Parts: sequence; C-alpha cells; structure tokens
Amino acid sequence: MRVFGDVVALWRPSAAWSLGVSIDAAREERGEAEAASWWGVGFYARWARPASKTALALRAERYADEDGASSGIAQKVAEVTLTLEHRPDPRLILKLEGRYDDSTAPVFSGRDGAQRRQFLLLLGAVATFQEVRPCCSE
Repeated sequence: MRVFGDVVALWRPSAAWSLGVSIDAAREERGEAEAASWWGVGFYARWARPASKTALALRAERYADEDGASSGIAQKVAEVTLTLEHRPDPRLILKLEGRYDDSTAPVFSGRDGAQRRQFLLLLGAVATFQEVRPCCSE
C-alpha cells in the first residue's frame, strides 16, 4: 500500500510576480521489508511584466529518497532551474532553461562514467490547441 500527499500553495503578490511552494511526501509498504518513504519540496518564483510576452522564472527543489523506493537508488537530490520564457503567440511558448542537479549518489551520465552533478541547457517549445491564459485573469 502506498500513501501519497501533495500540497501546492500559490501567491501573486503583484501583477508581475507569482510565487509558489509544493510539498510532497509518500510512504510505501514493502511486504516483509521495512516501509519506505520519500519526500520533496519545491519553491518557485516567476516574474513577467503585465502584457509582456517574456517571463523569467526560478525554481529550486529538494528530493529525498533515502530508501531508493521511487528513484531506484538511495539518494538526496537538489536542483535549481532558471527559465527564460517567451510567447510569440498565445498558443506557442518557447523556453530556454539552465538546470543544475546535485545528488548524493552518482546517478548522472558523464564523460568519465556516472557522476553526482550535472548541468543541463535545454531549449523547448510548447504548442497548445487552446489559448493559454495567465492564472487568475478574467
């Protein structure tokens, strides 16, 4: 049996700023073995001037799976992501992201084999079939 909880809180202190936090926790029975548990917490900040097509976001997360139950290996991971987002059209979102991960276990592929840290640079596009509207607008 697995019990999982997820809590998300969002706050818009101004028209330009969006802030959020998420907390996840789980516990899973494993037959004769001791139960496993894992948890994660994330913090988010996004800034975009009203009516702007461009936004900047920062995300930081911490994840602990000391039993290796959900990730397959016992570890704690921390990550930070910086995102530049541009919407040239209401149905198209372009993102440039830089992400840094740091784990207590060598889980990332590297030139010299498995390593504990990685840096990723990602370019992505999201196309929607329905206009994407900002949260909480009329």
